Amino acid sequence: MTKTTNYQLNQWEKTDRIMMDDFNADNQKLDAALARVERRSAFHTILDVTTTEDLKNAAWPLNIDWTEWKSVTIEIMPAEGSQTMVLGYSDSTSSAIRFLEPSWNVMMGFPGGFPDAVLSLICLNGAGSLASCAPSSMVRYRHFTHIGLFSRSGYADSILKAGSRILVRGEKL
Repeated sequence: MTKTTNYQLNQWEKTDRIMMDDFNADNQKLDAALARVERRSAFHTILDVTTTEDLKNAAWPLNIDWTEWKSVTIEIMPAEGSQTMVLGYSDSTSSAIRFLEPSWNVMMGFPGGFPDAVLSLICLNGAGSLASCAPSSMVRYRHFTHIGLFSRSGYADSILKAGSRILVRGEKL
């Protein structure tokens, strides 16, 4: 019996005796290889929240081990009637990263498995703005423990309306 080049899967010929153990071994190899591909290439949901009430301040834990993530995308899709909010990286109003538009907002970060890398995000929003947003050179990915949304200082009407969605997805290393 011959074997395939890459995964050493069985290649039977008419004269070979077919054994159940050979089939099972091949299936285990295929299962392991497919799992590795899925882990590397698929985007995984880290957080998916749809608000059920109007909010001025809120924070949702990320529960993320930054050593496992190649890239992370944060999408904040405010419901109609929402007003400008501040995005934070913890559950504290002092953790500001960026003002959020009352339309869509997308932020992309590339921790590359390094939790002590400086937190830096590429930010896009519905107002047509593209920018790099980093709170300060002292803030690291490991500090990004929550998605925090807070009323904008000096703006009494800052609000995230019910039906808004926060979606955080990432690509594992």
